[in-house]
Formats: sequence, C-alpha cells, structure tokens
Amino acid sequence: MPSRLQQKLREGRPLIIVELPGNSMELAQAAVEGGADSIIAQLNNEHPVTHTYTGGLELEGAQLKEMVNSIAVPLGLHLGSQSRITKDEWFIINELGVDYVAASIISLPPYVLGMNSLNKIVYLPTGLPFEHYRSIGSFDSIVAVSFEAQSQVQPDPQFRLNALDLLNLDTVSRLSPVPVLFRASQDIEEEDVKFIVSRGCSGLIVDPAFTGPTPEHFKMVTEFYSKIVSSLKQKPRFIGYSPWG
Repeated sequence: MPSRLQQKLREGRPLIIVELPGNSMELAQAAVEGGADSIIAQLNNEHPVTHTYTGGLELEGAQLKEMVNSIAVPLGLHLGSQSRITKDEWFIINELGVDYVAASIISLPPYVLGMNSLNKIVYLPTGLPFEHYRSIGSFDSIVAVSFEAQSQVQPDPQFRLNALDLLNLDTVSRLSPVPVLFRASQDIEEEDVKFIVSRGCSGLIVDPAFTGPTPEHFKMVTEFYSKIVSSLKQKPRFIGYSPWG
C-alpha cells in the first residue's frame, strides 16, 4: 500500500514540503496552516544559515513523537551530518512513526539504502555523473530526490538562482526515474516556480533559511508558495512512477 507521501506524489500536482530549522510544533503547525503538503523535522543537524542545532534521538525523541501524533500531513525526518546514525538508531527511527526520512546522499550510511521499511527523499548535489541520476531509482525505498542547486546551498546571498541551475534541474528531471523536488533557500520568485514546474519538477522543499524564525513568517512564506502551485494548471511532468524504475 502506498505511503501518505507516495499518495501525494502520485496526485500529479506540485508539492510544497517545508523543512523546519528545529523540532518546533509551533512552526510545524504554522506551515501546515499555510498549506504545506508535508513537514520535515530534524535530527543531528546544524543549519549553516540559521545555526539552529538539533541533537540525537535522546534529545529529540520525545518531541518527534509528539509531532508524529499531532501533525496531520506526512512528517519526514532529516538525518543531519552532525552525527552518523547507527543501525540501532535506525531501528528506533523506524518505530517513531515518521512517514519518511530525508538525507544528503553524501552523508547517508550505505546500509540505509537497503532498508526498505521507510520511504526516503535523497538530497542530490549538482555535478554528479548522469548515470547517478538514473540509478537512484533502482533503490525501492527512494520515492523522490531533492535537487540541490549551487545557488541554493550557498550561504552567500549574492549567489542567486541562475539559468545554469535551471538547466541542471531540467537534466535531472529528465533522467531521474522518481519525482524531482527543488530545494529553495533564497530568492525564488513566482515566475521561477512556474518555470521550474513546467520543466518537470514535482515541487519545492522550502529550506529553513527561507522561512524565518517566527510562526507568522513560516505561515506567510508557505502560503505564498502554496498559492502559486495551487494556481498552476500545468501538472509536473512526472505524475507517477516509471514502470521500469
């Protein structure tokens, strides 16, 4: 049976997934009120822009369980790079009740790819060999990838979204056998979102650098992007799973 995240991905409309800076119920609820299709909580992470730190399961476990029980939309868990999760911790994560995990392909332990008990969104950097973007779908539990454009992972505000980012996204969207999301952390305008979706992107992951520190700002930013994608008549090119992926 498809998971809640898979069901949303198969609806054939662009998604707005909001990543939290930390495990704040207040911020999560504000994003949901703004129209977020999914929320991503944090584990073992320090954000390079907000400098918000989240610890391991001992520190975050109780709050994560509360979020699982309270948030109506699919809840993901970002596995940060501050500490590498062990196999024992992976089994605990499986028991939390989160819908999926999200992690950079660079920091994800190899054994996690072979564990099919939880869906995964994998963050992919630009510049990988083409075959990498094709082969990522060979792992059954990977249901989507997040493309990390150079302009969006740099803390320098002068490094803006550019045509090369969009060309790279277009290439990844054509090669990937699973839906491709775009990670947005700065200066993504309405016309950018429309163009990104028109080229086959299945939605945005809104980075904490974009959403601000207050519930009001979280709701405002989420609502801004949610209204944009809701108004789009054109569906993303990828509306389901490839029969060979």
